[in-house]
Amino acid sequence: MLAEDGKMRMTDIADTENVLRLIQSIPSPKAEPFKLWLAKVGG
Repeated sequence: MLAEDGKMRMTDIADTENVLRLIQSIPSPKAEPFKLWLAKVGG
């Protein structure tokens, strides 16, 4: 990716599907409202 200083930098990326899978895998009860919201807007 192009950094603010104009240089190209290596970075780790994930597509939308992988980000959603990662969020769904969070076992914390605090993540549940966000998971429910994702299910609502994604469905």
